[in-house]
Amino acid sequence: MVNYKSLTNEQSKWLALTALTLAAVMVGLDMTILNIALPTLSITFDATTNQLQWFINSYTLALAVFMLPAGLLGDRFGRKKVLISAFIMFALSSLLCAFAPTTEVFIIGRVLLGIAAAFVITLSTAILPVVFSDKERSKAVSILMIGTMLSLPIGPLLGGWILDHVWWGWIFLLNVPVIMLTSVAVIIYLPESYGEQKSKVDMIGILLSGSGLFCISYGTIEAGAKGWANPLAIFTLITGFVLVGLFVLWQYRARYPLIDMAIFRSIIFRWSLVLSILVNILLFGMLFIIPLYYQIVIQTDAFGSGLRLLSLVAGLVVGGVMTEITVAKLGEKKNIISGFFLIALATIAGAMTTLDSMEWFVGLWLTIFGLGMGLAMPTVMNLALGALLSKQSGIGSSVIQTGRQVGGALGVAIFGSILNSGYRNNLQLEQFPHEVRAVVNDSVAAGIVVVEKLPVPKLLNNLYESFIVGMSHVLWICFVIAVIGILVSLICLPASVKEDDQHMFKGEKSIGK
Repeated sequence: MVNYKSLTNEQSKWLALTALTLAAVMVGLDMTILNIALPTLSITFDATTNQLQWFINSYTLALAVFMLPAGLLGDRFGRKKVLISAFIMFALSSLLCAFAPTTEVFIIGRVLLGIAAAFVITLSTAILPVVFSDKERSKAVSILMIGTMLSLPIGPLLGGWILDHVWWGWIFLLNVPVIMLTSVAVIIYLPESYGEQKSKVDMIGILLSGSGLFCISYGTIEAGAKGWANPLAIFTLITGFVLVGLFVLWQYRARYPLIDMAIFRSIIFRWSLVLSILVNILLFGMLFIIPLYYQIVIQTDAFGSGLRLLSLVAGLVVGGVMTEITVAKLGEKKNIISGFFLIALATIAGAMTTLDSMEWFVGLWLTIFGLGMGLAMPTVMNLALGALLSKQSGIGSSVIQTGRQVGGALGVAIFGSILNSGYRNNLQLEQFPHEVRAVVNDSVAAGIVVVEKLPVPKLLNNLYESFIVGMSHVLWICFVIAVIGILVSLICLPASVKEDDQHMFKGEKSIGK
């Protein structure tokens, strides 16, 4: 039987990376693939609107809450062991979702999927600085990030094909053979690694961080659905931020803290974390607004909008492939700035999109956006991981991924509010019949269904124009975020990144060295 020692270290680690990337793709697909299946699930389970929301939100909440504990458990019990356990849990949870007899069982399955996904995402990233040398890590991070980013827009595309051709349960059953194959590859090719060993587990830190992140995530979901003036959303968000603040204070006082706060002494880690959150907000914002544009204005279905998102995917792939070359020529700092510059350029073009814009124009600026994202995201992630010692990579990866997840969720909720505000402010409600005004004001999608039945084309045109106005506002905010990314990179990152500048301590070597 082939094992890690029977192959060269060089062969084994790249085969292990292939397996980790495949797992990241499956986890990413589960974040978006279910959206297109909601109408089918509604009929299958006779689910209410609230239950349908929990089909999606249960996964998101579990993902956010368990990322920090995932890094701790991986460091303590062995990243390989915990990762394989997460793979098994992901496969079993997929089976539970596919064959769930009731909505309650289905939601439980989604929670378990989210928990498993938190471990897979966190530990897959944590393993990279341990297995790969500094020179190899940039390429490894690019491959893993490309896999993760590709899965998000491809989810609706694959989900649409599955629903059109086979039973809906295959949305989940597809996970099982792929994850099992990945598990075998990880068992064979990936070496075990541990983080800093502590005699006690910081249970107070786990409870404070978990409850705080749950409240922030839940409050964000409520704000996105019911508006930022909703009392429950405001209360939950404030509670969440207070709990997270208490968690940070506790980490400085605890004898065995959940997070080694020394990682924040690194300038590069600190600002790379900020930049990675900004990048994720931009990516989630684009994946939120563009499918809506294609389905509402261009009037494609989810499968058609997924096909059109392939232009963004192409940009991501090209940017990710170019990263190693551009970093070698420009350095990390200039490469990140170049990525944010391309994103800013794309969002300006996007903000100028009108009802008369050709599809090739939208496809072009989406490609440029993807190119910038492909340059910036892997480089930022590589910088953050490079600032960590191998014993810190588990909890450090947890911090990075938690920041990205929560930041992206907050970004989508804020973008949703901006979109709705721009849409409603441009509506000429006085021109609409009184009986449809409430529907039109509440939702552009529902408004179109109602107004299409009226013999007044200009009213429908006003709906489309109002949506474009809201989308333009979102993209101008994305432009501002991209400019902030440029300024942070320019001012806060050092001119060149060296080994001695990144590490707070010296003497550790990765397995790949």
